[in-house]
Amino acid sequence: MDNSNNIVCPKCGSNQLTADKKGFSGGKAVAGAVLLGPVGLLAGTHGSSNVNITCLACGHTFKPGEGGKTTPAANELDMQIRDVIMSQGKVKAILWLKNNYNWDGARANNKVHAIINQYNLQVPKAGCAGIVLILIALSVAITGAVLLA
Repeated sequence: MDNSNNIVCPKCGSNQLTADKKGFSGGKAVAGAVLLGPVGLLAGTHGSSNVNITCLACGHTFKPGEGGKTTPAANELDMQIRDVIMSQGKVKAILWLKNNYNWDGARANNKVHAIINQYNLQVPKAGCAGIVLILIALSVAITGAVLLA
């Protein structure tokens, strides 16, 4: 499948986009009426033919022509990595690359960080609560094993 003409979000690279056409602006109409009288009501139609594109992945809004274009297969892996980063975090993305593509840790780490920087991603923070829970579970398991022995 040729994706060379698909538009992507210039911020995150997602191709999940929606387009909206602006409508009549009541605020502009009121301001125009105050300044120019009844003819000023036409100010409400100013900009009503503008189209805005909104990225469903990151919420970024841009105008037609400001989006990026995909290249076949070049962005496919990047988009998969980006999706894993955004949904599961960067550690899971590194592990995903190691498990699915047999990449070594350094290569996977470098690629994940390159994607984060390239698309200016706000990565979900993994708190230390998970690590604390793992340590507690591990200490309970060790304590239980010692008591049984």
